[in-house]
Amino acid sequence: MGLASEKITIGWKTSSLNSAIASIRYRALFPLLALEDLGFKNKICTRVTRSFLVDLDVLVIVKSFTLDDYWLAQEASRMGVPVVFDLCDNIFIEEYGSGQYRSPADTFLLISSVASAITVTTQPLADVVKAKIGDSVPVYIIPDGIENDILLSRIEKSLFLPKMYRYISIPLIMATVFYTRCRDYYGQFKSDGFELTIRRLLEKIGQLSYKTLKFCYRMKAKLFARSANESLVTDLPIVAEANKLGSPQRAVAKDAKKILWFGNHGAAHAKFGMMDLLLIQTELESIANELSVELVVISNNVEKYNKHILPMVIPSRYIEWSAESMGQHFADADVVVIPSAKDDFSICKSANRTVLAMTNGVPVVATLTPALEDLRGAVIFDDFDNGIRQYLTDKAFATSQVERGKAIIDQLYGQESIGNIWLKVIKGIVEQDVKRIAESSNPDLIVAVHLPQDISLALPVLEEANKQGLQCVVWINFQAIKRWPGILKTIQKSRFNFRIIAEDFKVNDQLFPSRVFALLSITESNLNPHRFTRELTKAANKFGIYTATMQHGFENIGLSYSDDIHNIKRIRFESSHIYTWGDSNTYHPDILKETLEKCVQVGCSKPKSIDFKSLPCLIDKESVVIGVFENLHWHRYSEDYRTDFINGVNHLAVQYPNITFIIKPHNAGLWLTGRYDGEKPEHRNVLIIDPLSSDWSDITAAHLLPHLSAVITTPSTIALDAARLSIPTAVVAQGLQLANYAPLSLIRDMHDWGAFVSQVLNAYQKKSLEEQSDQFIDRVLLSNEGAAKRIVDDIKNNKINFNR
Repeated sequence: MGLASEKITIGWKTSSLNSAIASIRYRALFPLLALEDLGFKNKICTRVTRSFLVDLDVLVIVKSFTLDDYWLAQEASRMGVPVVFDLCDNIFIEEYGSGQYRSPADTFLLISSVASAITVTTQPLADVVKAKIGDSVPVYIIPDGIENDILLSRIEKSLFLPKMYRYISIPLIMATVFYTRCRDYYGQFKSDGFELTIRRLLEKIGQLSYKTLKFCYRMKAKLFARSANESLVTDLPIVAEANKLGSPQRAVAKDAKKILWFGNHGAAHAKFGMMDLLLIQTELESIANELSVELVVISNNVEKYNKHILPMVIPSRYIEWSAESMGQHFADADVVVIPSAKDDFSICKSANRTVLAMTNGVPVVATLTPALEDLRGAVIFDDFDNGIRQYLTDKAFATSQVERGKAIIDQLYGQESIGNIWLKVIKGIVEQDVKRIAESSNPDLIVAVHLPQDISLALPVLEEANKQGLQCVVWINFQAIKRWPGILKTIQKSRFNFRIIAEDFKVNDQLFPSRVFALLSITESNLNPHRFTRELTKAANKFGIYTATMQHGFENIGLSYSDDIHNIKRIRFESSHIYTWGDSNTYHPDILKETLEKCVQVGCSKPKSIDFKSLPCLIDKESVVIGVFENLHWHRYSEDYRTDFINGVNHLAVQYPNITFIIKPHNAGLWLTGRYDGEKPEHRNVLIIDPLSSDWSDITAAHLLPHLSAVITTPSTIALDAARLSIPTAVVAQGLQLANYAPLSLIRDMHDWGAFVSQVLNAYQKKSLEEQSDQFIDRVLLSNEGAAKRIVDDIKNNKINFNR
């Protein structure tokens, strides 16, 4: 990429297209216009799509902290598009983003790992960022610019098409989804005519949308031209809004001087905003006792004003904030006050309010912060009593201060200055190797996961591969981490490199890094829930990459289990090898020959136990806790089975009131918490876990098992997991033939529920149950030791046979 500005296209990703949001105006729209004046091309969007990256030379993400943003940054970096993240707040204070599952700071650190530069508003914020990310990414200081009516008008024009496109794109997206689904369902018929018809329909919709956009843009342009000479602001709507909000009004003399405070009312995470006025309450009340003044508060929380500011002994008035109306309010003001608590959040704020006030001809008295150092001599700092008095009583002094401030402001914060600083940033990242490919992005082995339970099987293999000198990366399904955020947290904690892959990934030469020779999927088959890993595997096969998958459950479709829906004769695997837990005696008798030939017996790589994690509920450490697990595949069971299962839990809760029963639904099935419409167990000693709740989303079955004295489960891998820890285990078998679970206890009627718990409470009988668990494991699993090594050895051995 050269430095000729007319050849450079910059993409701006924001959280909103609402120009009323200060960070959108100052950190995206004003810089966008400044670079446009220098000859750069710009695109702006809020919706994350891969197509947005096409033809971009630089991607700028402005104060947006979603996993979509990280995915976009990751994709951009992979395509050689340098990423700049712009930050204007200290998001690292403890309270910032509290209540969110993933804090903005966590997401920022993710994005910074693939960013080429970070831009911030002030030196204190730069220092904070550098302390968090080190010297790996350059941090540039770009102050907020100057806001004026001309710029406000220009940004509305620049936002018109993106806003229109956002609304018109909805039917386009719906049509595309319709086309994709139809193609998937009917593709087996190879109907070129059908596909052509759908394509033509989409083209017509696209053409109509484009023509509509052009027409609306022309009309908008005419409206702007017609109103160019009209006043952009008026006070009347604002006064009406204030009255509507119920702000009490006080009588004020016509010649009263106006003391203006404006800004965001504040937030729970820091001491800033409207409450800063309380810092200078004494000074304001003293001045009001001597001079005819009115305090005008322009903000966005009339309730806070009524409660905290109105009671001050100074005439005051509240006005709801609007960017378009500020010009008139500045014209009426005699002085602007900007006090600050200078806490860890406020100390990082920019000078934009002071700059805006002085640009509009109003002198300022402010608390001195690092961002305001350049305005020394033009602003009175930290002396609100004398400063306000002097500006109100000495018009000539106030005017001279403003003129001095304007000269500084024009030089430091004008559009030309902001554009030149951004030009420096762009030059800096261009002169780097912007297409640098980190070692993590060009691995030997890809491990693909898309279900929460995949992680426990993947990590031991990753650790062994790393031990043997293979560079590894985890590919995670985007939709999976949105549904189960704990997957990403676990991978991050493991410190293995990872990449988020969208469901609609493109199969081309750039999909797989050049050095990759193997793809290991934890779960892969032709079932719809496994389509992500199946399509990845098919693509890898196409490019000559060795592919393998794993047995991921004790009753594994296509290997050790079959029913009317998941008939083993219809299950296919694209992978070249399937790593199984047990010997051939554990396979289903009807296993397909082609599947059998792919099986490699290695044992179970999943560890017996994982790091101990406290439960988010208060349970007496001395009490007996029994886990009851219901699994994903409820279609396997009859209505009688489901009814007996619920009745059995109710029976135990009543029979053993001093035992705590924790019911754990499967993370994907969620039958009892989401699909079951009947009456659920409601007893003091029964706790039903909701895996989707923030308290339990990070608690897997493996985390739960060490807390349990016994396990009762529907037929599932939980029986095996519990037995590996020598936990007494019973499988609910009403109406089912479960010989493959022998010699574990089987619950066939209501009596068996209570009898099993009675055995658990008897020390001698409990020992016998523990021995049953050990015998079960010896029968169904190969030696656990070395399973991960055998998998990695097989992968390395097949590198010779699968060269790209």
